[in-house]
Amino acid sequence: MGEPHEIRSGVVRRSRQSRLGLSLRVLALGALLSSFISEHGFRWALLAVAAGLLLVPLAIRQKAPPVAGALWTAPADLIEANAQWPGQFSLMPNSVNWTASTYSRKHGQHDLNLPISSHASINLESGSALMDVFIDMVAPSGERRRFLTRRSVRLRRVLREIRTSEPS
Repeated sequence: MGEPHEIRSGVVRRSRQSRLGLSLRVLALGALLSSFISEHGFRWALLAVAAGLLLVPLAIRQKAPPVAGALWTAPADLIEANAQWPGQFSLMPNSVNWTASTYSRKHGQHDLNLPISSHASINLESGSALMDVFIDMVAPSGERRRFLTRRSVRLRRVLREIRTSEPS
């Protein structure tokens, strides 16, 4: 639901959409627990919470810390040779940074820093899942990179700002 983080003066903060999404999930969990308690007793509610807590570590995505001073940042996979490498994608005023996760580093991936100029192009393409978006970048050197991340209105705004602020 929206972008996961927003960086202001070096402090990572949740966006309003992220807080709303988290609040709705907590509300849904509360409704589920109250239905279990009223229907099956307290023992089943504790079992459901325990099962949920066991699934949380499986669902957590490996990523790296965001780059300080980023205009927009989100977890993103680098798509390379039919493989996906987890990391953190950051849009800077003059560059695109991808920080490899610990998993990606163990498998030979390195951090990327691609400059943005009038000769670079960044295109967005919808992914197969509802909230997926591919970011295709062609650096001035001709190097092509493809990233998979979550759809965000703020991402489009930041890309528009970068395009209008760069010199022709």
